[in-house]
Amino acid sequence: MTQTGLRRLRLEPGEALRSQLAQQLFDNAEDVLRAGERVGAFRIVDEIGRGGLGVVYRAERDDGSYHQQVALKVMAGDADPALAEHLLDRERRLLARLQHPGIARLIDGGRTDGGQLWFAMEVVDGERLDHHCERRQLPGLARLRLFLQVCDAVDYAHAQLVVHRDLKPANILVDARGQVRLLDFGIAAALDEGAGAALQAGTPGFASPQQNRGDAAGVGDDIFQLGRLLDLLMAATPPPSDRRRDLAAILRRALDPVPVARYRTAGALAADVQALIELRPVTAAGAARGYRAGRFVLRHRLALLGLAVAVAALAGLTGTYVRQIGLANAEAEAARVRAEDDAAAARAVTDFMVSVFAQADPALHKGRKPSIDTVLEAGTARIENELHDKPRIRAAILSALSRIHIRLRHDQQAYRLAEAARALIGHGAEFTRAELSDLLLRKPVPDDSAQAIAHYQSVIGLLDPDDPETIRNLLYAKLRMAASYPYLGDYPRALALLEEIRRLDRQHGLPEEASAQQLQSLLLGQLERYDEALATAEQAWAATLAQRGDAHPYTVLGGGDLAMARADAGRFADAHAAADRAVDLAIRLYGDDDGPHLLWSRMRKAYVWLREGRPEPAVGLLREVIAASDRREPGDDASSVTAADWLGEALLAAGDPAGAEAAWLDAEARQAAGRGSQRPDLGLRALRLAELAAARGQCALAAERWQAALGAARPAFAGHPIHRRLERPPSACTAQPPASVGRAAGAIDQPSRNT
Repeated sequence: MTQTGLRRLRLEPGEALRSQLAQQLFDNAEDVLRAGERVGAFRIVDEIGRGGLGVVYRAERDDGSYHQQVALKVMAGDADPALAEHLLDRERRLLARLQHPGIARLIDGGRTDGGQLWFAMEVVDGERLDHHCERRQLPGLARLRLFLQVCDAVDYAHAQLVVHRDLKPANILVDARGQVRLLDFGIAAALDEGAGAALQAGTPGFASPQQNRGDAAGVGDDIFQLGRLLDLLMAATPPPSDRRRDLAAILRRALDPVPVARYRTAGALAADVQALIELRPVTAAGAARGYRAGRFVLRHRLALLGLAVAVAALAGLTGTYVRQIGLANAEAEAARVRAEDDAAAARAVTDFMVSVFAQADPALHKGRKPSIDTVLEAGTARIENELHDKPRIRAAILSALSRIHIRLRHDQQAYRLAEAARALIGHGAEFTRAELSDLLLRKPVPDDSAQAIAHYQSVIGLLDPDDPETIRNLLYAKLRMAASYPYLGDYPRALALLEEIRRLDRQHGLPEEASAQQLQSLLLGQLERYDEALATAEQAWAATLAQRGDAHPYTVLGGGDLAMARADAGRFADAHAAADRAVDLAIRLYGDDDGPHLLWSRMRKAYVWLREGRPEPAVGLLREVIAASDRREPGDDASSVTAADWLGEALLAAGDPAGAEAAWLDAEARQAAGRGSQRPDLGLRALRLAELAAARGQCALAAERWQAALGAARPAFAGHPIHRRLERPPSACTAQPPASVGRAAGAIDQPSRNT
């Protein structure tokens, strides 16, 4: 058998299921719709294909308006109804976002008379990408140019926050004009939806390792599949020897098992493939001087043969430059038009925002100056009723109002406005990657820490660490992800990520390093590494003052964190000074309306009193913080779980075990209700409750709470202090309290950042 024949017999993974035998088995399945049956405005012609959850029919418009053929998809008769309904509905919603020449577009949708969900897409008359290449015996460079079209379509989908997750030759057709068309978004995912575990589906051999594990969907899944597709296309026709090294480097990077080591975007992968075609250096191959010089020689080898050849090459280059100048002029004209559109949109946004804040005129409110909240509420109400025909401007204003609410710590309102802006994606709104990631970062984070980490990872997957326009959002997403790892007990990973953030801050010359240092100080304190925590907090404080000044929200937070570190180190006078300064600054910046910054600062003042062995003033202050937190929306709750935990410690130190138990049970209930927490518990609260039960002789209850403590501490890494505290159960079930009950706060079990 010839080599060509062998190639034609080669099946991609999963292709056996589309073989003639498998098709005969499918033919025995029950028809969902029959030829001639009417669905919406269309009449069924015949079946095109079917899978485990859906059947696709060819249908023709039958309402007399005009002739049109569509591919109509409906739930398979033997599919799981709930799953199929969910996936078909999601596929329809995702397709509605996508308007690109390389993606089959959505035309219509609805439900059949029997109540089944359906939608119609344009019929793509073409052949599979791999068959198209093999039957025409396309050379390697022609295949690479087709692959660039695929990357362009995928990059567009990613910009609309859609990840395909099933990129393979069977889902990519080439039409008669040579245009690549991307099909089948049946297992696609939306990055702006819930970031839980993704559907564990995909084609064996193409699915990424993370997809096979059922991890949350991300851009890295598609990058891996693009790498597999590129490898498949180029296997039959390897590129010339002068390009093989670069192709291998591109494939290594695209197929790296670790998502963050892959190309950040499909556009970045396409840029390297374009460089491969043009014999320019590819980023995946490194930046060695010899390599770059070699690429230059290969590109200009004819020019180096002699003067005559150089003259001829110069003439050719002149023609090329003339064409490039023409293209540049066209691009400049397009850029001019876009700039005018952007300027018009910016003026419209500015005019609207000016008109909103003009409502602050006291003359419009009977001489009373309205609050900023009143003004913003009026602006938000206007958005609900205006600009319906201008989605781009509407989305920009919604995003701007959301940012204002975030700065005012109105988190829930900010989330709602950001969600409204995201909902306009695919309906005329346009966002850059920086703007999209900014909107995603203004989204309620799941209570489940693993899901929160997956959410931040999906945002990071959209961004390029070398892009100055997105680096701040990338660093913030990494910072929030680092803050989530301790809730899984993984402090080492959190601290390592913070070191990476600090390195990137220094690399880009950004004033963000102090935020990473502040969190680093808090985590070191929770691990009872107090000397390191204090040194880091002092560095963070100095950097914050230098970079932000002495009247900035970060100065409020940094001062409070510094107060905790100083208290842990026994420097109580300095700790009180830092805490008082943070409280005063919070009032100066935000007023005394019990906003989050003020409540956080007052909690830290209470913490200093606890560490100093003065629980009485801490009790009163913590009760005030909890009461103020309860007046806010749950999502804007200023860490009342932690305040209730510290209240329990203060009451215990003040000689009130019953009050301490009530406070810890309240903290437990608040945590279950989704209220805010500044630090992970990891079993300490259950341990305290077990000790109190043992002190009262309630052995069964003490044992139950002890087991709960062990279970909560299990995820914590081996070096966490909680394991030392749980080395043995409460001393005994007697009337005498255990060692920690009734002791002064200055004793060995005094409150720490872990309490």
